[in-house]
Amino acid sequence: MSGSAIVLKQWLKFGTAGPVIPAGTTEYTLADWRTTVLEGFNGWSTVEANAWNPGPITEIQIGTGEGYFTKSGVLEMGSDPTLGELEALAVGTAPNTSAWADWPMDWVAGAPRTIDQSGNGEDLSIPAGGVLFAGPDLIFAGTTTPSTNMFMGANF
Repeated sequence: MSGSAIVLKQWLKFGTAGPVIPAGTTEYTLADWRTTVLEGFNGWSTVEANAWNPGPITEIQIGTGEGYFTKSGVLEMGSDPTLGELEALAVGTAPNTSAWADWPMDWVAGAPRTIDQSGNGEDLSIPAGGVLFAGPDLIFAGTTTPSTNMFMGANF
């Protein structure tokens, strides 16, 4: 929230050695959020949508269709992070305990590891019809050994 607006900001990193780039900012008034997101995308009735007020995050959706994911997380910040801070978040492997959720998004022992390593217990769940596949072994910049196999999500 920023005043009376809901502001969503996203950044993407293409490849393990690629740059972090802004992927867009979307700002909604509370009325627009209720109409567009709650009624339009989620199928709520007008009465339900108008009764809703912003509160702490309870769930998010990561991706639709097919894509490779190597890390994902949700953080609340008072200001925009620098590209250096985002780079550190994107390639860091240590749990980020200041995040609402921090998912390693890797494939370990033949299965996707969807645990929240922030310590807040926000493990990912895969909805009915959701499918996960092992992705390619990746070698991160500055290393010579492949990382654990990352996974690709489809139909989240």
